Amino acid sequence: MIVRIRGIEVVCESLEELDRLIERYGDAEGVVVRSGATIQGAGGNPTTGAGIDLQLLRAFINAPGGVLSGTVTGMLNARGKGIPGALKAWCARIHLAPGAVEPASPGGKRGWRLTESGQEAAKVILNG
Repeated sequence: MIVRIRGIEVVCESLEELDRLIERYGDAEGVVVRSGATIQGAGGNPTTGAGIDLQLLRAFINAPGGVLSGTVTGMLNARGKGIPGALKAWCARIHLAPGAVEPASPGGKRGWRLTESGQEAAKVILNG
């Protein structure tokens, strides 16, 4: 499970570990717990972090040939040489392998696409 306490996200392997975090950093009121297996809280709100992650995941699945760099830039707030690092962090957030995204040329333009194994994993994540 992933625990957010005082603005920091921490991965907890057990409830005992969660109890120690709450004891050390504060009361249970400010603690948000979410499962790490799927994207939680995405719902229909595309302005939240999870909503944007979900939109980008759907964009990659719907465009196996690749997504334009401009689309990735708008969703991850990264440009140019910052895109690969932002995509690696995005992969970690949604539990894809770091190498699941590779450069592509959709329509002869700069872009990115999921690898074949990345496409399969993305479909599993999206469908739960």
